[in-house]
Amino acid sequence: GQGVDKDPKAAFKLIQDAAVSGYAPAQYELGMLYLLGTGGEKNAAEALKWFEKSAYKGITESQYQLGIAYGAGSGAKEDKIKSYVWLIIAAKSANPKMVKARDRQMKKLNKEEMNLSKILLESINSKMLNQ
Repeated sequence: GQGVDKDPKAAFKLIQDAAVSGYAPAQYELGMLYLLGTGGEKNAAEALKWFEKSAYKGITESQYQLGIAYGAGSGAKEDKIKSYVWLIIAAKSANPKMVKARDRQMKKLNKEEMNLSKILLESINSKMLNQ
């Protein structure tokens, strides 16, 4: 805030506390802090963990970040199918960057992978409904 010194470590702790308590927007923010190394060390695997928690709770940016991470193999083994499925879910927001990312990832899949993505999409959608 204005007139207050920035303290990234204190901010990290506050966001972490809110994320641990289950607050989905804070889970996304914590994922971003880990991804960028703000207030601590970069940790792509930890970022992925927090993005997943909030993605299942409907945070579109987390769904997008998961799609990007799985596509790049950042924080987890590269997985074209998981990447595509999370980008499908994120693109439902009609955000142009998410739609473009989904379409780019779709072009990387063969017919069998497209069929597998439909199964995974159903599974994830079912889990999201039960959150």
